[in-house]
Parts: sequence; C-alpha cells; structure tokens
Amino acid sequence: MADGFNEARALRVVEIMRDFQSLQHRIAEYSPNPPAEEYFEEGYQVLRQCRAEAAAVLAAPFPLDLTQVSGGSGEQEKRQLQRIIIDASARRFQVKKIYLRAVAAVRWLNTRNAILQGEPANQGHAAQLQQANHTLRNVIQHLPSPALNLVDSTTR
Repeated sequence: MADGFNEARALRVVEIMRDFQSLQHRIAEYSPNPPAEEYFEEGYQVLRQCRAEAAAVLAAPFPLDLTQVSGGSGEQEKRQLQRIIIDASARRFQVKKIYLRAVAAVRWLNTRNAILQGEPANQGHAAQLQQANHTLRNVIQHLPSPALNLVDSTTR
C-alpha cells in the first residue's frame, strides 16, 4: 500500500536532478584552450579528465530493472521513485566528486596564470610551477567525499 509520500519523493527527484544538472553545467564551462606546449600540463589533464568523466556519467543509461516492480499502482510508484532517488543520488554524488576535482584544477590554472603573468614558462618560474603542481596533486588527493544525501525520509 502506498504511504502518501509519493509526491514528496517526486519533488526530491526533481531537486536531485536540478543539482545534478547544475554540476554538469559548471563542469562543462571549464574548457580552457591551452597553448600546444602546455596541453599536457597536469591541471589541463585533470580538467579534460573531469569533463570526460562527467559526460560518461551523463551518458550512462538508467537501469531498466529499476522500473519493473510488482504491486498496486501506488506501491509500484513508491518503489520506482525510491529506486530513481537512489540512482539519481548516486549519479549526483559521482558528479560532485568530479566537480570538486575540476575546481581544484581551475585553481591550479589561476595560480599558474598569476605566476606566468602572460609570459612563457621559463626556469625562473620552475619552482613556483612545481609548487602549484604539487598543491594540485595534494588537494585532489585529500578532497573530502561529498556527503551522499540519502536521508531515510527520501526513500520511505
């Protein structure tokens, strides 16, 4: 028997999907065009990897087995919405982690631009650029996992 929370569940799906969409748009905005000699620099590689991973999450199909449940129409809707919430939350969680890495790479890019000040990289910049690369690796390595918002009330 349905429990009367299906409308709330449907609103939760919309909320999760809007957050997911917002994160996807932000990641898509990070598309720097580095000069050929800087193409393989660490931060640029991270940004390209983040964009590819976000696109892969977006392209992943929704598991069809999640839509096939037995029971009355209210109960069926309840189970479908619960499963959709779980799937959408997991995807949003993945994209949030990708987004945090992309933000770290953008910070690296801003730091690099501040160091170079429009000049080509040379030996005088080497120590600062190495420090920026080290900071990027360190930040990415120690990124906290964003909280997975699967609260009991969203999956009732």
